[in-house]
Amino acid sequence: MILEEMVLTHGEHVNEIETVFIQPQEQDNGLAKEFKNGDMINTIARYFTSVLPKMNLVQSSHAQDEDEEADDNITTLISINSCVDCEMEFVDLSGKDLTNAILTNVDLFEADLSNAILSGADLSNANLVGATLFLTKLSGADLSGVDAGDAVMRGADLSSAIISGAQLFSVDFTDSTLNSADLSTSDCTGADFTRADLTDATVTNTDFQGAKFIDANLTGVDFTGLNVSGADFTGAIYTDGECVCDNAFCSSCK
Repeated sequence: MILEEMVLTHGEHVNEIETVFIQPQEQDNGLAKEFKNGDMINTIARYFTSVLPKMNLVQSSHAQDEDEEADDNITTLISINSCVDCEMEFVDLSGKDLTNAILTNVDLFEADLSNAILSGADLSNANLVGATLFLTKLSGADLSGVDAGDAVMRGADLSSAIISGAQLFSVDFTDSTLNSADLSTSDCTGADFTRADLTDATVTNTDFQGAKFIDANLTGVDFTGLNVSGADFTGAIYTDGECVCDNAFCSSCK
């Protein structure tokens, strides 16, 4: 803190102003000493030129370690067709043949699995949030308990797949094949099944609130007692084994 003191001489006008520095109490903190010497700017500059780069280096090193771990996991998966509890966020597995692969509890957050072959694979309890599975082959695969919110499965083959107890909210199943798939107890809130084939799919206690079934094939699917509030069945095909129905519950025939 700085005070300006006027020094007066008897019978004279003010003839000088002396600057007096009042030193702050000594503290153990190193920054206080810097501020005491009026060197705040240098302290801040040193932070940005010394401390901050080190922090960025640590963060960069951590990201590099994660990338290396993902690469190692991919190598393991390709070599032995198995990678349990692996971290593989954002990886590109498009076009890979992973038939019957063991991928339980794997983290594939926002991974690209487009055109991959995962028929018969075990992906139970996997994290597929935001993943891309465009035209992916998953027939007979075990996807029970997966979290696949906002995933894209357009044109995917999920025939006879087990997808029970899964989080499938807002998943895009447009043009996908789900015939004989088991979707029991799954949350399909807001999912898009436009033009999908769900022939003979099992949907016991499945939540379809706000889902889209536009022009979908729902032959043999029993929606009785399910939550389909807000769902769109425009142009969908239903049957109860005796006639093609004009609503989800086959109360009347076309």
